Amino acid sequence: MKEETKRKLSLAHLGKKFSEEHKKKLSLAKKGKKLSEEHKKKLSLASKNNKGCFSLGHIHTEEVKKKISLAKKGKKRTEEQKRKLSIVKKGNKNCLGHKHTDKTKKKISEASKGRIKTEETRKKLSITNKGKKHTDETKKKLSLINKGNQNCLGFKHTDKTKKNMSIAHIGKKLSKETRKKMSIAYSSQKHNTFKTTWSKGFFREDLGLYVRSTWEANLLRIFNYLGLHVIYEPRGFELSNNQIYIPDFWVLETDELIEVKGWMLDESRNKIDLFQKEYPDILFELIRKDEYNEYKREFKDLIPNWEGK
Repeated sequence: MKEETKRKLSLAHLGKKFSEEHKKKLSLAKKGKKLSEEHKKKLSLASKNNKGCFSLGHIHTEEVKKKISLAKKGKKRTEEQKRKLSIVKKGNKNCLGHKHTDKTKKKISEASKGRIKTEETRKKLSITNKGKKHTDETKKKLSLINKGNQNCLGFKHTDKTKKNMSIAHIGKKLSKETRKKMSIAYSSQKHNTFKTTWSKGFFREDLGLYVRSTWEANLLRIFNYLGLHVIYEPRGFELSNNQIYIPDFWVLETDELIEVKGWMLDESRNKIDLFQKEYPDILFELIRKDEYNEYKREFKDLIPNWEGK
């Protein structure tokens, strides 16, 4: 068939709408048919850089978009299809350097708002990303991209988000290597908060833990010296004001929670008061400056690696 004839036939069908019955017949006729490798190759070559394509710049109506979406719902690609798509996309530079317009970015943002990933999806993403490590080159690029990034500057999480984040981290144990890296990262940061002699968070080699303050570290050393089994920051307790309270220590022998506070902010005081009110059956001790100094006088000279004067 000549190219001119093909073009005329194409134009003749432009704008024509098939009936539902006709669509059904076409669908049934094509079911089970497999294209030959040669045929696939021809279609691929025909589509490449096809500037005369009638769909170029075409925008689907909302109705068509809805139909396409419904038609694809529930469809799952086979492992073979996934593998082939992966091979096809490798090295694909068609969109390299492409940048979305502000309008497109806004649309993508609006479309993504409120989407909640199912537990199944989260699990799959977790499995997919496990063991993946960025190359040094990738890390360098990410570092350069994020330097001076002020997209989240001033952003505040909602109480609900904070609560979810806190619950998600409860019980998670960091490896020794991770804790050491965090310690190095934190120690090199310059914080604009007030300075105190007791608030020094970093990884303690002798304790094998990242501990948030000098006082907490020294109390842990005392517990170890006395042979007590203690868990540092054991768990979070949900409070009625949507906050989470995490005590400093849980002494297993006495089933007691301990909190050490040198400087008590109003927020901390209110949180502890609410915890004691809502969990009255839990043994709880608050160690303040006077109590800490008593421990210090008794144990300072007996314990190696004691911090502070």
